Amino acid sequence: MSAEPLNVEDQWLIPTYAKLPLKITRGEGSYIWDAEDRRLIDFATGYGTAILGHRPPMVTAAIVDQVGKLMVCHGSLYNDARQRFLEALSLAAPKGLDKVFLCNSGAEAVEAAMKLAVKKSGKKGFVAFQGAYHGKTLGALSLTWGSKYREPYQSVLLPTKFARYGDSSSVAQLIDGETAAVIVEPVQGEAGIRVPPSGFLKEVEETCRHAGVLLIVDEIQSGMGRTGRLWAHEHSGIRPDIMCFGKGLASGIPIGSVLTTTEVASVWSKGEHTTTFGGNPISCAAGAATLNEVISKKLWLNAADMGSRLMEVFERLPHSVVREARGVGLMLAVETKQPSSPVIRKLLSSGLLPIPTGLNVVRMLPPINIDATVLAEAVPIIETAFKEDA
Repeated sequence: MSAEPLNVEDQWLIPTYAKLPLKITRGEGSYIWDAEDRRLIDFATGYGTAILGHRPPMVTAAIVDQVGKLMVCHGSLYNDARQRFLEALSLAAPKGLDKVFLCNSGAEAVEAAMKLAVKKSGKKGFVAFQGAYHGKTLGALSLTWGSKYREPYQSVLLPTKFARYGDSSSVAQLIDGETAAVIVEPVQGEAGIRVPPSGFLKEVEETCRHAGVLLIVDEIQSGMGRTGRLWAHEHSGIRPDIMCFGKGLASGIPIGSVLTTTEVASVWSKGEHTTTFGGNPISCAAGAATLNEVISKKLWLNAADMGSRLMEVFERLPHSVVREARGVGLMLAVETKQPSSPVIRKLLSSGLLPIPTGLNVVRMLPPINIDATVLAEAVPIIETAFKEDA
């Protein structure tokens, strides 16, 4: 790893990130290279955004082609790249969600979903979950569990109650006459890849229907085939009123989207909620190419297969080091009994980039099109890093 200080970034950026000692200069497929031209296997993928790996040819070609034609087209005008993206999205959208709002990030998608829920219901309260992460903008922050994020801004956040993730009875106890919606991640990502028990999401949906409140599903990290289904909530057979997604949707180009029903969408009037960059032609070109690749090759099946193989490796790791391995598809984590920083250092020094999560969780979000050759290269690195005496 390079010992060179990142002087310009350290000097100019507000220090809001806990940076790893890596300067990444290029990437291809499942690999990235640092400033010293050292290759690493990328199991972080920009926190899940490089869902097809780095510089996937079909996406790169679509971006280059679009840059040569048109880079900007405001939403008040029609655009051919946006049309192609929407046509691709129509093939991926869950049944009943036939209206979309395009924005620039997952947090923006959550903000839009919250506004739709408030406008539709005439209420301003929400039920989210302990461990939830929905973003750090003021609206989305209202729904995010971590007190270290919330406390300085508590006075300006929307009223939110937090149910126990995996316990549907706690949801019913918190819904009241001021609840606009319940928002849930099918798999909690920032909490360390928490997979709910079977039946939980279905019970949450039934609770919402009985109470007459909207159900928002946050698929920002779990969607786009990562969990072995195109959308993670499909594992449970539920039908949300609103779905937020982004991250891997455009292979690393900034994008966010909200899908909802015609009924919910009808509450917004022209000009009520807009964004300058939403539906940008470059983002749309990248998004269409990404969606077409995921859908045409059914890459969620590869995620299920490769994820199952990785989980088998995790389950063989020494119990003296590992408390638990968990996940679904290629949305995976290993929780250690002691702080995971030594494991992170070993992985990095051996050539694999994971996502440090909390004090003792090693999260991994490989590209969903990763092949067996890369996986075979990664396995001994992982096994060595988690050895007690390594």
